[in-house]
Amino acid sequence: MTFAPLRMITTRFTWILPLFAFCFEAMVLPLCASPVVDMEFEAIKTRAEQGDAYYQAALAFVFLHGEKGQPKSIDQFRDWTTKSAAQAHPLGLFAMGYLGKIDGDPEKSRRYYGRVFGPGESKLIKMAATGDALASYCLGELFVSNVLPNGIDQDTDLAALHFRVAADRGHQPSRVQYAVFRIKGWGVEKNEAEGFAMLLNVAEQNLPSAHYFLSHAYFEGWGVEKNDNKSLLHMVTAAELNYGRAQLKAAQFYAHAVASPTNWELASKYAGMASALGVPKAKELFEEYERNRLAEKANSSQSPLGIHVPEPEETVSPHETQPPVSPEPVSPTPITPSVSANPSSKKALAQARDALRLNHDVKAAVIFYNTAAETGNLEAQRELGELYYEGSFVDRDYHLALKWFLKAGEAGDAPSQRYLGAMYFIGKGLPKDKQAAVKWLRLAAAQGDALAQEQLKMVERLLPR
Repeated sequence: MTFAPLRMITTRFTWILPLFAFCFEAMVLPLCASPVVDMEFEAIKTRAEQGDAYYQAALAFVFLHGEKGQPKSIDQFRDWTTKSAAQAHPLGLFAMGYLGKIDGDPEKSRRYYGRVFGPGESKLIKMAATGDALASYCLGELFVSNVLPNGIDQDTDLAALHFRVAADRGHQPSRVQYAVFRIKGWGVEKNEAEGFAMLLNVAEQNLPSAHYFLSHAYFEGWGVEKNDNKSLLHMVTAAELNYGRAQLKAAQFYAHAVASPTNWELASKYAGMASALGVPKAKELFEEYERNRLAEKANSSQSPLGIHVPEPEETVSPHETQPPVSPEPVSPTPITPSVSANPSSKKALAQARDALRLNHDVKAAVIFYNTAAETGNLEAQRELGELYYEGSFVDRDYHLALKWFLKAGEAGDAPSQRYLGAMYFIGKGLPKDKQAAVKWLRLAAAQGDALAQEQLKMVERLLPR
């Protein structure tokens, strides 16, 4: 067996070579995965809170990737990384180096990566050799980093090997990385169809990065026929899961009319979300899109917030083979006359939007939204529901989101009905109920909501005959 590290590690690190050889020989054996791969989030969190440095690092990675039903959170990643690194755990030290990449501090990355690889510090390699998927993932990331310590060079062959090993042991973020390597032919034989199939599979676990790269696959035609509608759907899904790069790209999709008419409201929204996460170039685009939004607003009536936004968890695999079923026909909910035209209600809604978008005064915005929503303004009810559902400006609260979506949905608001369909399907704020999900999606689809129509087709595939 030929080992790639022979060409990449200089004399300073020749002491590592035998260990690498041992590591790769061990990797072909059916070793057990790292314990966190199949653990529930609460179990990992409990061990981390008890002070276990390994689980602190594992929890940090959960928040970095948005795994196990948790939203991506760089703040949480930073917090748990710091705790693990304080105990000099190799996973924590690697995570601190990765944090340097996020913060734009290459020297920090180089310093901590050096500690992972420095003389006498071979624990990360030993962990990978004994079957730890997280350690293999970290090594994969190290070998594609451009801020490695002196004496170590990038090596896509090694990176691909480590990602494959971690992927085979059930680590979902590594499966995404290996899928991209397969699509691009980086360090492995190029196979776009296989890479695309892997992304589809991981997207079913609702990993933000899987949706992000799946969007690129549909947009570029990587292993699948090009489809701008599905590209937009997956990009917005990743954006709603707090994936910064996806937020920026979703903003550009809406600005440049990719699979949707130009929508400055949504372009501004997603660029603003990306800017808040510090994504490069997002601030400039947000300012540009916000100017366009305000100019459009001055020339026409206000567009409702988020009317074209799909739900984070609504995407199911297009490769499902179960035929659609035909549940009992659902009678449309009677649409009651909207009171959105009430002057005081419209004024409160306008004040809420201005407070949120222009003044960044979330507290005032919530007060104005509640004022308008309590009078029955459907747009206010829906937008208040979106605030609590997304958790971008206020603490995420699915029960409050459900309350306002129900009020608007029962009054006939199609986007709210679409949200309800997604919430019932994935069990956010209420028990899962696929039949109820179909009911609400059908109501929205019957009113011409294009996203609801697309989602309905996919959800029906998962229903039993």
